[in-house]
Amino acid sequence: MEKSGIKNTLACIKPVLGDYAEDIILMTEHQLTESRAQNAEAAIHAHECRIQRHCDQVREIVHDAAGEMNAYQVAGLFGDFVLGMNAIWCLIYDGILELADPSQSLSDYPFIVLATSQRNVNLHAA
Repeated sequence: MEKSGIKNTLACIKPVLGDYAEDIILMTEHQLTESRAQNAEAAIHAHECRIQRHCDQVREIVHDAAGEMNAYQVAGLFGDFVLGMNAIWCLIYDGILELADPSQSLSDYPFIVLATSQRNVNLHAA
């Protein structure tokens, strides 16, 4: 990376991101695995098809959960599996939920957790 000058290029781009992005993250093929790429693609696709009231409903379902939750069971509790999964992906996109093991695709390890910041909020509210 040093020889390519990519870090310098990213440093020049970062100040002009504007509303396009909050930050730039440099990842190599060692960090951005196929599973991580699939997860990111699913979250972006869900965000493009977002229905906020569904996200709010799923957020209410998981708001006081402790530990790992099976995403498929949460989607089932929502009532419409497909729309529930889309809302789960949107909440992952938003940083409200996290994959329990982000190194695996959700289809291989379908467990989610409240994001650390959300767990702290819920602990203080109790």
